Amino acid sequence: MQFWNCVPGWINNPPIVHEVWDSTLQVLEGHRHVVRAAVFSPDGKLLASASDDKTIRLWDPTTGTCCSTLDGHLSPVTAIAFSPGGNLLASASKDKTIRLWDPATGTCHSTLEGHLKAVTAIAFQPDGNLLASASWDDTIRLWDPTTGICRSTLEGHLSTVTGIAFSPYCKLLASASWDKTIRLWDPMTGICRSTLEGHCNWVAEIAFSPDGKLLASASNDKTIRLWDPMKGICCSTLEGHLKTVTAIAFSPDGKLLASASDDKRIRLWDPMTGTCSGILRGHREGVSPIAFSPDGRLLASVSWDEPIRLWDPTTGTCLSTFEGHLKAVTAIAFSPDGKLLTSASDDKTIRLWGPTTGTCRSTLEGHRKRVTAIAFSPDGKLLASASYDNTIRLWDPTTGTCRSTLEGHLDIVATIAFSPDGKLLASASYDKTIRLWDPVGGICRSTLNSHPSALNAIAFSPDSKRLESRSTGGATRFWCIGAGEEDQAVYTTESIACELATDSPSTLNVDDSWICYGMERLFWLHPDYRDACFTVRNNIVAFGQKSGRVSFMGFDLAKVPSGDLFDKPIHCE
Repeated sequence: MQFWNCVPGWINNPPIVHEVWDSTLQVLEGHRHVVRAAVFSPDGKLLASASDDKTIRLWDPTTGTCCSTLDGHLSPVTAIAFSPGGNLLASASKDKTIRLWDPATGTCHSTLEGHLKAVTAIAFQPDGNLLASASWDDTIRLWDPTTGICRSTLEGHLSTVTGIAFSPYCKLLASASWDKTIRLWDPMTGICRSTLEGHCNWVAEIAFSPDGKLLASASNDKTIRLWDPMKGICCSTLEGHLKTVTAIAFSPDGKLLASASDDKRIRLWDPMTGTCSGILRGHREGVSPIAFSPDGRLLASVSWDEPIRLWDPTTGTCLSTFEGHLKAVTAIAFSPDGKLLTSASDDKTIRLWGPTTGTCRSTLEGHRKRVTAIAFSPDGKLLASASYDNTIRLWDPTTGTCRSTLEGHLDIVATIAFSPDGKLLASASYDKTIRLWDPVGGICRSTLNSHPSALNAIAFSPDSKRLESRSTGGATRFWCIGAGEEDQAVYTTESIACELATDSPSTLNVDDSWICYGMERLFWLHPDYRDACFTVRNNIVAFGQKSGRVSFMGFDLAKVPSGDLFDKPIHCE
């Protein structure tokens, strides 16, 4: 909250900050595919990320800018590691090789070849004299990072080796495998000292504590185990995750252990007591991997769903969100007077919100399947909703009661629209038809047939006399409403001036990653908000997200400065 007094004066309805924050500090974008790994340099001045786009990117974690992109691998990059001195960056790939890079110049020093299958993990010895690599070929290889020569190959695991880690004082090398075991090796002789058994499923990753007295292992059995590596015994089992634990990392001082999981959560543990001290929420998909910055003030995490996130393990900031829907939000719309915002969801419900307060006023239930579309009548006295259950429902938005259910379509109702005069409600369906309804009496006046495939968009002309419809195949039809007999509509080839959109015209608009005011970029959007449906009403922008959240932002457009907003300093009071 320390920067709350720095909010520009033209944001008159800023996002409400929850008591429990999403602790994300930054989101780093640039990779064109899934990010598989992220790791800080020893001095904390760089963050390296590896991706399925076959590249490694080097970032400034303070500014979030990409410093350089390293190209060379022929397949997805699976793992990365800095040497203890930070002068080398090693990368592993599904192309069966390890590459050694100079992070200062971005040049590749050497390519290490020898593994017979994809390389899954790499780790430098703390003194920098060895580089270990693990592979789908069930082996670990030890390399001289200076010469690029393979010193030895460690064999013993019965399946893919998923993780490797050196102890802080170089005396042990631990390896984790799909064979459900952890093996402890003497890196000098290549002899296996002990095999740790206890997990009920494959082991995903391992990590030594900074003092080397503990070894943590993460598993598909949803648990983390803490081992005494000298005695080879399990000290404790940490339970709490609901799915596979994919990654673990000790903080530099050893006081925290972070674990990431396919349950979309990162948990923070006290390794001495085994208690969970916090849960970081924000990712929409499974999380892996994670890494602490050298000073322990940042935690980087990667997920299948989005770019890299940087967290403060104890506190952080959050763009305002309002939660209520249990599944993805599919549509949102403002009432004509702007006093209500309604959202439809895959959870089969419609919710009515106060845009200024962000509170949910009522939840409308009745549809048997997901709700696809919503629309207010021009006078705001009716709210229509369409659904996968082949029906349209008409609601009183004041009381939340369902006035009528319109039945007739033989397939999903994809979209709906009121005529500007409020006398008709049009519905378009996957059954290739459009139906025109009397919204007061709930009677179907006519059914329009002409489209060759399912319909997905309709819009009335401003005078309510014509209707435009569009199907999934791209075919567009124009209809004259009330031509001939009163209850009829006829197909015409004449184009009409109506757009297939329901939002009111506004100088505010959403363009990719920005809220714009005319042609000027006004507010940068967090990636969570870019796949959302949105609507604009006067000075308020509302978002409906796949997570089920609805978010609002309000602007005082009269105070927005002209020209490039980002050339002007923001003064804190």
